[in-house]
Formats: sequence, structure tokens, C-alpha cells
Amino acid sequence: MKRISLALLALISGASWAAADFSLEKPVNGAALEVNGQTFYKQSSDKVSARMARSLSLPTLQIGDQIQSEQDLQPAVVNGGLLVKLSDPSQVHALASAYGLKFKFRTDDIFLLQAAQGTELLQLLEKVQADSRVKQAQLELVRSDAVPQ
Repeated sequence: MKRISLALLALISGASWAAADFSLEKPVNGAALEVNGQTFYKQSSDKVSARMARSLSLPTLQIGDQIQSEQDLQPAVVNGGLLVKLSDPSQVHALASAYGLKFKFRTDDIFLLQAAQGTELLQLLEKVQADSRVKQAQLELVRSDAVPQ
């Protein structure tokens, strides 16, 4: 009886220890960068190893890159879209022309502008945000769970 009680106690304490250490968080790898006021980690590609990406002093972001925050279950894909709110909406085409962007879509007071393939998006976003015509700008991120299958 004593032997069964000790075995049961060992089993219970081992199970509670395992439950305490179990977590569903998955590790996020890659170079840390700030996008839209949130920290994301750029997922490494076959071209650049994760170690090399972390060693680069200035992270870059281009169309097709995948980024993931610690809270996200799936990475988001950077599609080159900039969501922009302007002080004067009539300036949208002048703004797009000044930064090599293409006008795509408009809802009430928010414009979707598209950057060209190969554009370094973090630098572009910084320049657009600093423009006096712009009230607010952020990169559009596409999550796979938001895309219809």
C-alpha cells in the first residue's frame, strides 16, 4: 500500500511539473524590427541565415518578406501596401508621385498606395510618415488566416 502511495505521489508531482513547464508559445526567430509601432521578427529566408540577419545593423523589409510578432500564430506577409491618411486628401496623387507609389484604393479618408517591387519599405515608410501632408501612415500586412482559401 505504501509502495502504491509513493508511486502515485511521484506520478502526480511529475504530472504537475510537466503541466507547469508546458507552453503553447512557439519560438519566434529572425531579426527584430519595428513595424507600425509593434515589434516583429523577420522570418529568415533561404538566402539569408537567421544568424546573419540578426547581425545586420539595419533590418530591411521588402515585398514578400514574412514577419511575425510573439503574439501571432502565423507570420504576416509584407505586400508593399501603405495605408495613408492625409491632411488634405486632394494631395494623394502628388504624394504618390513624390515617393514612386501607385494609387490603388480609397475608403473615406484612408488611401492604399502600392510600393514598387524591390523598394526598401521601412525607409519608405519613415519618409512618408515625416511628410507634412501625412497625418498617419502604416504598412499593410496580410495574414494568411485573413486570406480566403
